[in-house]
Amino acid sequence: MMILKIGGSVITDKSAYRKANVEAAEKIIKTLAEVDGLLCIVHGGGSFGHIKAKEYGLPGPKNETSSLGYSIVHRDMEELDLMIVSLMIENGMRPIAVPVSSLRYDGRFDYSPLLRYIDEGFIPVSYGDVYIKDEHSYGIYSGDDIMADLSELLRPNVAVFLTDVDGIYDKDPKKHKDAVLLREIGTGISFGQVQNDVTGGIAKKFDSMMRMRRYVSGGVYLMNGKHPERIYDIGKGSFIGTVIR
Repeated sequence: MMILKIGGSVITDKSAYRKANVEAAEKIIKTLAEVDGLLCIVHGGGSFGHIKAKEYGLPGPKNETSSLGYSIVHRDMEELDLMIVSLMIENGMRPIAVPVSSLRYDGRFDYSPLLRYIDEGFIPVSYGDVYIKDEHSYGIYSGDDIMADLSELLRPNVAVFLTDVDGIYDKDPKKHKDAVLLREIGTGISFGQVQNDVTGGIAKKFDSMMRMRRYVSGGVYLMNGKHPERIYDIGKGSFIGTVIR
């Protein structure tokens, strides 16, 4: 059993508002259509979520500006999700969109609807999204947070993160040509010991992966979404990526 997160940096151009990388998304979904035991897909927002969230002060206090931004960001994320769901249907899969914003009840996220869809044989597709945090503020719940929640609830054999790099390095591979890919990371190590100058996005993923490992029996993997076929090598010596056990 597997849960999988598709990074927004893979399926969108994060520098251009609402610009999807359809070719990359198609390649990923065609690969996932052949994967047995896929329980759930989560995806990030990329340029469909981050740009307008920042512009409208999200997350943050409720006001006229942020409320308009809330609607815009959620609308944009629904459109990105529709692309993923449509590609899955075209490839013979049975997806169902489950926005995390609709799962917020009494100050917590209730995943019961998502779990029921899994029981019925569907593949829920959720995504990082805005949500009503309390009477005074709006929040953003990331795809990494959703993956951590689902790991605890579903106890999958494998959890996979698809990003725009091959894995976790000893330093930022986009800045340092001599960066070394860390193929396996055990317990008792902090992100600061692994990679000191990487972007916050990978740092957050690392924190989520470290939280998830106790619930995922076969390891939490981070690999390059531009090469989704590498998913078939998970558990093999030929796998290119990082696993946290």
